[in-house]
Amino acid sequence: MINLKALALFNDYDYEGARPIFEKLLNLGEEKPHVYQKLAYCYYQIWDFEKARDAYRSLLQFPDTEAEVYNGLAQTFHKEKQSDSAAVYYQKAIDAKKPF
Repeated sequence: MINLKALALFNDYDYEGARPIFEKLLNLGEEKPHVYQKLAYCYYQIWDFEKARDAYRSLLQFPDTEAEVYNGLAQTFHKEKQSDSAAVYYQKAIDAKKPF
């Protein structure tokens, strides 16, 4: 299930409008990586960094999302001027992208 209204609002940069729809999708059991990613970005854009971090951390349950998660976490810390925490997560994002 994907909600076209949520995507339309998101694509129109209406993050405050898209946020409750993405939240509702999760409450209805639509636990997909793209829903968490878009919800995390909505929270980030409306400066709700704690909820953004929670949504990014929820992405860790899906394969191959580590680099995206760590980069998102780093960005939230960076916006809050927590440079040390941001640096830790930026490095984790880089390490997660390294080939084996």
